[in-house]
Amino acid sequence: MQTSVRLYSAAGSLIADLANAYSMSWQDVYNEVGTGEFSLPYDDPQGVQIVPGTQVRCYLDGIHVFTWAVEEPPTITAVADSEEAGQEYQVSGSGKANLLAGGRVYPYKGTAPQVIAQHRIYSFASPDYPNLAAWVPAFEIAPWSTIDPLRRAIVEYTTVSSISEIEDVVELVPAPAPLGWLVPDAIWIWGQSDTLPTGFNYFRGSFELTTETKLVIGATADNYWTLYLDGVPILGDQGDVSGWLQHKRVELQLAAGTYYLAAVVENIPLEGLAPENNPAGFLCAVYTVDADDKLLTTIYTSSGSWIALPYPTPAPGWTPGQIMLDAIAEVQARGGLVGFTCDFTGTLDSGGDPWVGSGGAGSFVPGYATPIGSTVLDVLNDLFDLGWIDWRYDAASDRLQMWSKGTGSVHTTIEFGLTGDVDTQNLVTLEYSPHHPVTTSMFVKWTNGFLQVDNPTAAGLYGRSEAFLTVDAETETEAIRQANLALDDVDNLEYAIVAHVDPIDPGVDEPYLNFKPGDYVTTNNQYSIPTSMKVFSISVAGDDMGLATIVLEINNRLKLPDQDVFDITQALGRGVVGSTKVRNARASTTTATKGA
Repeated sequence: MQTSVRLYSAAGSLIADLANAYSMSWQDVYNEVGTGEFSLPYDDPQGVQIVPGTQVRCYLDGIHVFTWAVEEPPTITAVADSEEAGQEYQVSGSGKANLLAGGRVYPYKGTAPQVIAQHRIYSFASPDYPNLAAWVPAFEIAPWSTIDPLRRAIVEYTTVSSISEIEDVVELVPAPAPLGWLVPDAIWIWGQSDTLPTGFNYFRGSFELTTETKLVIGATADNYWTLYLDGVPILGDQGDVSGWLQHKRVELQLAAGTYYLAAVVENIPLEGLAPENNPAGFLCAVYTVDADDKLLTTIYTSSGSWIALPYPTPAPGWTPGQIMLDAIAEVQARGGLVGFTCDFTGTLDSGGDPWVGSGGAGSFVPGYATPIGSTVLDVLNDLFDLGWIDWRYDAASDRLQMWSKGTGSVHTTIEFGLTGDVDTQNLVTLEYSPHHPVTTSMFVKWTNGFLQVDNPTAAGLYGRSEAFLTVDAETETEAIRQANLALDDVDNLEYAIVAHVDPIDPGVDEPYLNFKPGDYVTTNNQYSIPTSMKVFSISVAGDDMGLATIVLEINNRLKLPDQDVFDITQALGRGVVGSTKVRNARASTTTATKGA
């Protein structure tokens, strides 16, 4: 197979056909950006056009199979100082998906004044939350000032007698709860008229300030709750089931603008209390006070103007597609990532299937957060690391592709094996490397404490081997899911298989034509048993004549220590910047060259 490369502008216009390029190589990796490089004689007139921002399209037998971006000016190497013709350009870069590293995650309001947050949170509380179709107007239970039999406090009231011989009168007087509340027209609300079922209700509302204002936001709920302002948690109570008898408040200085409030409230079953005596509710107010903490003005209160989502299954959130498209769109609105496209939507992955979240197909991921200033590529890699997606950048369609985890692969009938007949054999060498040290128990630190997740089957085979994991999970269920994901990656003696292949049947076993990174092919496992296994990377290296050496990384990615085994000091992708994960499989092309 013949390799060739062409130089394109960032906008996709052909600049030059680099006919004199040599030592062309690239590595196309599933769930990673990949790398590429080539050399060009220094006296080639096209060399001066190779500048940062240009893109290199790679071809096998004239078919466009991979694209990488030039990130730095080429290195100029002088083979002999006295010979101009002995000099060359050496050009390298990362796969086109690495362009996402050039876009950053801003706060929702960009650089405008806003609620200070260290993270951009993609949750039901986000101001730009996209999934409001099922939300309904909140149900008004009763004004706070109403003393009703279900939600009231008992206050000890003492009447002092003016006659010394008569004792003071002590009475127990019902009063609206919560005690000390300042805003009488705030209304207790719920997601529906029946407030008795236990479970979660979600709320959203918004208010506008015409001038910078120092204000108070107060809230309470029955029973557990968290209140968000512009997606940032500001108040809550997760420990006192009778917390609705009191309230919590925060003072803020806010600039003029529109602000979004959101809350999640859980009505929990109470021991010894019949369900029909366990009502729920949420109360909130935005207001100003004077120097004596007396109410001045009411800005916004909980009422039927809020919207609610009662008892949803699954919990509300964003799909992986919505998170990525939102992050990319914001960068593009600022003038970045020009022309960068995706072939998935907010509701469907690249296979046309509904996104799979914590509640199965068509549901959402738990609230996702990324530090302000993260790159969009960080978001993409986070969603992969958290086990929600698989992805690759497809050169043929020139689009980012993304699937729900484990659903984007094709199981092909292609086989790479040793037949003993040089005319029919399409496998040159096959090498195996252990993937990970075995771990059979995971000690996990999560948001609310610690937990232990074991794999008894693996422990029975290999004994107990413990590892430690820190996860940013708000629920125990999500913490356990992430721990099991990590255990799945390290709990067995899987091998990374490096296969130097020589396709012999055009249109049947050729890479890209018949399979891509992420697809399954059949070759011998470490026990010499033909097995269908995933292709994690395709590495291509062209010699001085452009003839291709092709190496597949199968079954698992190579771990970092294997770099020494495969002698990768001059391997594919040297000098590449960006995610360190692109470096852990550079062995492939060098191994193929040594084995050829």
